[in-house]
Amino acid sequence: MTKKITLILAVIFSITANSQSNYEKGYLIDTNNKKVECLIKNEDWKNNPDTFTYKINESSEDLKGDLSTIIEFGFNNIRYKRFLVKIDISSTQTNQLSKKKEPNLIEKNLFLKYLVEGKSNLFSYCDDNAKLYFYNLNDSNPNQLIYKKYYVAATQYKENTDYKQQLWNNLKCDNLSLNDVKKLNYKSKDLITYFIDYNTCDDSNYINSFKNEKKSGNFNLSIKPSINFSSLSTKNDFDNRGELDFGSKTNIGFGIELEYVLPFNNNRLSLILEPTFKNYSSEINDFIYINTPVLTETSSAKIDYKAIDILFGIKYYIPINDFSKIYLSALYNFNSIDLSSSFDFSATGLVDLGIKPHNYIALSIGFKFNDKFSLEARFSPNQTIIANSLWENKYPRTSFIFGYNLF
Repeated sequence: MTKKITLILAVIFSITANSQSNYEKGYLIDTNNKKVECLIKNEDWKNNPDTFTYKINESSEDLKGDLSTIIEFGFNNIRYKRFLVKIDISSTQTNQLSKKKEPNLIEKNLFLKYLVEGKSNLFSYCDDNAKLYFYNLNDSNPNQLIYKKYYVAATQYKENTDYKQQLWNNLKCDNLSLNDVKKLNYKSKDLITYFIDYNTCDDSNYINSFKNEKKSGNFNLSIKPSINFSSLSTKNDFDNRGELDFGSKTNIGFGIELEYVLPFNNNRLSLILEPTFKNYSSEINDFIYINTPVLTETSSAKIDYKAIDILFGIKYYIPINDFSKIYLSALYNFNSIDLSSSFDFSATGLVDLGIKPHNYIALSIGFKFNDKFSLEARFSPNQTIIANSLWENKYPRTSFIFGYNLF
C-alpha cells in the first residue's frame, strides 16, 4: 500500500512540476552580440547556473541557453555574464584542505553574477564547493579575489587573505583606509559595501543598480484540525483469540504545524514540525476465545487510544498561479506521547496486549490558497499501536486536514 501511494504522489509531483514554470521578463545576448528580449525561467539558483531555460514569448517552446551560446542574460534585477576566468578549485572541506597556501587556479568559462556595477564591478560565483568573488576595473577581464584555508599542521590551518592586498593595490581612494581593508571579511555584505564606497568615491552620484538583499527563510505557524478515518485489526495465529477486527472509525484530530520555508528555489521547499493529536476508540463484544466440546467462553475487548504524534518532514510547493499552489509532503513520526490509552478484555485471565505507538511514515498532497488556507489529504498506511510483538496489527489512517495559517 505504501509503495502504491508513494508511486501515485511521485507521478503527480513529476507531472505537475514539469508543467509549472516561473518565467520572468528578461533578456539575453548571444554570441553574435544580438540582444533578445525574452522570458527566462527563474529557478532561484543557489549555485551559479551553467544553463538556463527561456522562451521568446508565452506561447513559444522552451529553449536552452548555455555557456557556448550565451554571453549574458538577466531578469528582475539579476544579471549573469560569461567570462573566461582563472578560478581556484581548492577544496574548502575541512578534511580535504590543501597544504599549499597558493590557490590552485584553472581557466574556465563561467556565468558570473553581478553584485556591484560601476567603475569597479564585483561578481560572485557559487558552486557546491565554495562561494568565490571576482572583480574588475573599467570592464577588464575579472580576477578572483583570493581567499583560501590551508593546513599547516594535522589539526591547524591558516588563511590566505590575499584579497585584502588585491583591493588595497587596485581599489584605493581617499575615503578608504588600509584599516578598512584589514577589517574586510570574505563575505558578500563586506565586499559589496567596500565596492560601493569605492565607486562612490569616484562618482558622488553613484548608485548601485543591483539590490543585494540577503535572503532569509520564513516561519509559518498553522492550526490544522482534521477528520480521520482509521481502523484497527490484530491477530495471532497461535492464540485462541485469533483475529480481532475493531472496524473503521471516524474521529476528529488536531495539529499545530511549525514551518520553515527555505530561502532558495523560489521558496518552494520547507521543513515542518507538527505535533498532532489522534484518537481511536472501539469495542468488540462476545468474541469466542475458548471453544471446546465441553466449554465455550466469550469475552469483549475495548480499546481507547489517545496520543500526540510528533512529526518532522519536508514539504514541496508547486505554484499554480499567484494565489494558489499544490504541495506534497513526506513526514516521519519520530515520537508519540501516549495519553493514558487502554486495551482491556472483560474476561479474567486474558493477558492485555498493551498499547505502544510505533514510528511511521506519512505522505500528503494538499492545496493552499492565498498563503492562508489549506486542504490536505494524508495517508499513513503502515502504523502499528499494539505493544505485544507476537500480535500482528494494522492501524492505517487516512486524514483530511484543514489548515489556517496564523502567521
